[in-house]
Amino acid sequence: MRIFIQKSHGILMVACLIVHLSEQQFQGLVKEIKETFAIICVIELQESDRDTASWNEQKQCYEVEYRRRLKDYFIIHEVGHIFLAEITKNHKLIPILATREIIFEYCNSILDCFVDHRAFHHYEEYYPFFLNYIDEILTKKMDFMESILFIISNDLHHFLSYYIQFYLTFHYVLKSEDHQARQLKIKSFLRKCERIIRQKSDLTHDDIADLKQKLDSFDQIKSTRDSNVIFHFIFKILLELSLWDEEEIRAHMQLYFDFTVNNVKLT
Repeated sequence: MRIFIQKSHGILMVACLIVHLSEQQFQGLVKEIKETFAIICVIELQESDRDTASWNEQKQCYEVEYRRRLKDYFIIHEVGHIFLAEITKNHKLIPILATREIIFEYCNSILDCFVDHRAFHHYEEYYPFFLNYIDEILTKKMDFMESILFIISNDLHHFLSYYIQFYLTFHYVLKSEDHQARQLKIKSFLRKCERIIRQKSDLTHDDIADLKQKLDSFDQIKSTRDSNVIFHFIFKILLELSLWDEEEIRAHMQLYFDFTVNNVKLT
């Protein structure tokens, strides 16, 4: 296997706290990845316009690409994609296709929650990067998202996919004590999101409540080693949104995750 990694030189500053991946930590992470996944070499990419993790079927290796100056959270997150695929013994959990189609954004937002749960609870020493990423979202992300919605009126679906990811992350990926410490900020943040969703769509308060009830089942399956459980959860949430019918969802998931419906139970 091979992994392509670009080191992050970015520094994440939250509430006057500076947290970054030191050279020693980075080399330690690389060593652990190589030993865990039998990776042959590590290459630092000098230029990249994306951050992705993928399985190269032809070369039979993982490929992870990072943008320059990427925040440390994203390094661990992308490695988490590989870790989740290895834990479930299913390379198909790494999407083979990235598009601007909104259904992919929803799939990816939900999958990322499984990835973060695995990555930051396995690599415990890097959990502070995740925690600071959350604090940055709670302090800065809301203004950014409101600006995007103001400028791009049809960006609601992108916003809703983020809301789903934030809801799952805040409630079920954060450690309970860290959620408790940020409870007021989290409630305020999610209420603002829900208000925007109601204003910009036909979704009612009850519709959002029903969606949250479905999302809450994530807590019981977030540590699963069965990839079918993950695929089924994504399918169930997409179906709940009532944006596509069952056949459309099946077709898109088959395309993005490169599986045959016959081998993956989605109902």
